[in-house]
Amino acid sequence: MHESTQHLLALALVTLLTFAARSAQAQAVPTAAPDQHSEGGERGDDSKKPDEEPESSEQGAKEEDEEDDDRADPDADYLALADAPLFLPRSYLYWGTPVGTRPRREELVFALEYALHLPIYNNLRYQALEGERWAGAVTLSFEGDLRMLAIESKPVRMPSYRPNISGQLFHIWHRDQPVVVGLRTGLYHYSNGQEQCTFSPDYTDDSEECRVLTDQVTDARRSLNDKSGNFSTNGWIGELFGRIHQLNAAGVTVAHLAMGVLFAGMIQQGPGAMEPALRRLYGWGKLSVVLEGQKRLGWASMTARGTFIHNPGADERVPSFAGSAEFVLGPYWLTGIGFFARYYGGRDFYNAFFVDNLQQFAAGIAWDGERPLKFKRD
Repeated sequence: MHESTQHLLALALVTLLTFAARSAQAQAVPTAAPDQHSEGGERGDDSKKPDEEPESSEQGAKEEDEEDDDRADPDADYLALADAPLFLPRSYLYWGTPVGTRPRREELVFALEYALHLPIYNNLRYQALEGERWAGAVTLSFEGDLRMLAIESKPVRMPSYRPNISGQLFHIWHRDQPVVVGLRTGLYHYSNGQEQCTFSPDYTDDSEECRVLTDQVTDARRSLNDKSGNFSTNGWIGELFGRIHQLNAAGVTVAHLAMGVLFAGMIQQGPGAMEPALRRLYGWGKLSVVLEGQKRLGWASMTARGTFIHNPGADERVPSFAGSAEFVLGPYWLTGIGFFARYYGGRDFYNAFFVDNLQQFAAGIAWDGERPLKFKRD
């Protein structure tokens, strides 16, 4: 319980610091230059009236500052909690139906899928506003999952950690309904921090006994070591997304329709690589197809999203398909955060629990670091 509490506190601290830093950056406003005329009035210097030329210059400087402010934050009608590039994973805090391998399903206190994105470089918004065609981004991300179970001591068992770094290249077609295509590639590490054999607490994960047991397991769901079973891999990601936008009179996105194809493969060598016996069971990677539509309706922003997932090369002893459908509703002015409901069915996405066929309804809060794009209008 102590270790789980430390994980939760550390995650909450990182989340608050990240949101605070990004929000402050997005909303920073340059300090206006001192008003020389007002300063003279406070000194009681009524005999010296400012020339018309300095007053005109000062007015021009103020107008220039206001233009700079508009360019830095062109959509001041909403509050952005962060400002991450497009097409990145979102975060979810929710309650859901029971999880765990059958017949050992456990009730949830809550679950968290977190995705904290720290842009190292990102000029997409500036390029879109300037009418340019090419943009790029480099992002350091900290992703993961945890589930607190509603049993004695409220344990958070085998949480997932997925740090990754990725680069994105965007191409923008400027038209009445602008289109953005994004290509993403990067490297990741995915593990649950455990050291025992995936299917037995009696052996370490790198022992010969564990390798033999993994190859010979017949009922992976019932045999899973769900308290200390190891899951670890390194890999690469490749994604291609396209999105068409509907704009308002000011050029701000009020609706979009998007589709993406995502690949994730394993790096079979090096520290943290998955053991060959477990890789033969898991499959060589993951293929996902995502469809998403979003629309602003008055004060609200509504999003519908569907995902299809396949793990090619997976052994017949474990599920190889999954899918989800979700709906998000939130206030447009607090873009990136809202209430969601989701159904997920198929291979469990929670590290070593991939051996299970999960059917789950979930509801809670979803958030991301993406705010509506603004495009140049002729």
